[in-house]
Amino acid sequence: MQYVAVVRTLALLLTFVAAAAVAAVAHTSPGAQAKLCGGEERWGIKTLSDSRADRVHFDAPRRHTIHYLLSKRDPHVVAATLRDADGSHVEATVYHLVGVRLVDARIEEDGDIHLVIRSKYPGEQMIVEFPNVACKGARVSKQKTEMEQARSDFATLCGLDAWATRKQRASPKKLVGTASIVGVGFFDLKHPRPQSGVAPNNIELHPVLEFSSEGCRLG
Repeated sequence: MQYVAVVRTLALLLTFVAAAAVAAVAHTSPGAQAKLCGGEERWGIKTLSDSRADRVHFDAPRRHTIHYLLSKRDPHVVAATLRDADGSHVEATVYHLVGVRLVDARIEEDGDIHLVIRSKYPGEQMIVEFPNVACKGARVSKQKTEMEQARSDFATLCGLDAWATRKQRASPKKLVGTASIVGVGFFDLKHPRPQSGVAPNNIELHPVLEFSSEGCRLG
């Protein structure tokens, strides 16, 4: 009888410990999600947390056009390609685009806001992205403050306030209006299924460091 009582006591103890473990996981899941959000391929470069981020000329933004950026040669990067490996300095340059037209925006699975912009010509379009600074990489970047402010400004000015800190995926929202955008040049990998708004040469501004708008609103 004493043996049975001990077994029952141990079974109850194990049940209690298992329940406590489940509760602990549920309680800490938001923090765990914050650590896990973000992508993989060239993620350090996308969030200015890579070993070559100090090569970017943050103090000398260059004013150019979408047309100019689309003219740059695609270096056909892979996941392990380092920043500016082709020596073109595109990924070491901060670009300033003025008066670009807004097309649509969404939040991708990695937590980035994916914004499609175009010139006055419908065929000239590209992607710019706003990382979530709660995610890996961006959390330790020296440019965390600028990235956070740019994302907040976009969300506020375009009527998408909740997107400033949202990590979960969000469906596309059509936008109207124009904007001024400052961001770092970046070449993305070619995706098996082309992303919405992708440039022919896979160029992006990633991350965006400043965003201001002349009339951005939901379309």
